[in-house]
Amino acid sequence: MKRLLASLLLCSHSVLAAVYYVEPAPVAPYSCTATQPCRVQDLPTAFSPSDSVIFLPATTGTSSTYASISKTFAKPSVTLSAGTTFSACAIQVQHSNSLTCVGTVNLIAGSSLATATVATVSADGCNFDNSQFIVQGASAATFKNAAVTALSSTRRIQLQASTVNVDTVAFSSGTVGAPVLSLITGNSDSTFSLNAISMNGMTTTGANSLILVQSTNGKEIQSSGAQSPSFTNCVSGSALIEMRVNGGGGQTAFTCDFGIASLTATGGSVVKGIYYFNNNNNNGAISASVELTTVTGVNLGGGNAINLNANSGVVGVDGWSTGANSFCFDNNVLNLIACTGTQANANIRLQGDTNGPTTISGCGVTTMANMGNSC
Repeated sequence: MKRLLASLLLCSHSVLAAVYYVEPAPVAPYSCTATQPCRVQDLPTAFSPSDSVIFLPATTGTSSTYASISKTFAKPSVTLSAGTTFSACAIQVQHSNSLTCVGTVNLIAGSSLATATVATVSADGCNFDNSQFIVQGASAATFKNAAVTALSSTRRIQLQASTVNVDTVAFSSGTVGAPVLSLITGNSDSTFSLNAISMNGMTTTGANSLILVQSTNGKEIQSSGAQSPSFTNCVSGSALIEMRVNGGGGQTAFTCDFGIASLTATGGSVVKGIYYFNNNNNNGAISASVELTTVTGVNLGGGNAINLNANSGVVGVDGWSTGANSFCFDNNVLNLIACTGTQANANIRLQGDTNGPTTISGCGVTTMANMGNSC
């Protein structure tokens, strides 16, 4: 009986949730409680999935800035509270129920906030100044009401989850050797939503688009879209928006859907056009739509306004049955539309206006363009 009681007590203790509160520079004693927060170095070395770690702003001390922290949290849920700043910090959360970044939280000076196999990731008001946000293997990821500034090197926003929602995020003044914003499928089919994403003065080096929407491992992108993205004086080593389906994975046919509505772009330059639809999977198909595009003064560098690549899969783009598109370029344009790879598999129907060429290069037989000249 005593042995059984001891076992029950041990089991009940193991499932009790512990909440640990930390502060940048607390006043002793360091009890890791809400009224007596502890330092990061005072936290235990092991956690359970029911545990939580909460980063507080100044409560007992005078500083709300965490500096030069490098910490991996395995299993506990982690919250970055409003009013905190993380300077030159590297925080990773693994195998956890959640990461939450709420209110005004600032990551600065090359900081990194990363997750791996965290079920729910939510960042609302979490800003990144020359700092990155990487999510891998999440069920749901939300990133909204944020400013991302002065990115450099390969620092970026990269979100891999079954459901991704990015809403009202402003990017400005950075040069990145990677896509600035990536949405990537994980181990299951995914749904992506982009709304009111603005980029001002952003540059990507190498063959990197500013926004990349990518299918990996043969997974579908389902009923996804971008509403009202805007680009001002941006320079892209590839396209403004690229939809890519990677080769490999998936033994059966699958389709990736993506609709882009009300894109505006002014100034800057691109290498692979405004839109690049790039399918590298035998079993995959891209089914995309573009409507109400408004482009003014973007330098295409002697390239094409829209590029389709169908190496082995199918690419179909509808820009006809919805709102008309307007491409108002200078003269540095080769074609309005160009297709590469297995050209018969790449088709687009487009209507609207242009003051550049209306030529189509190498696309399938159902490709059509009906463009006025009213720019």
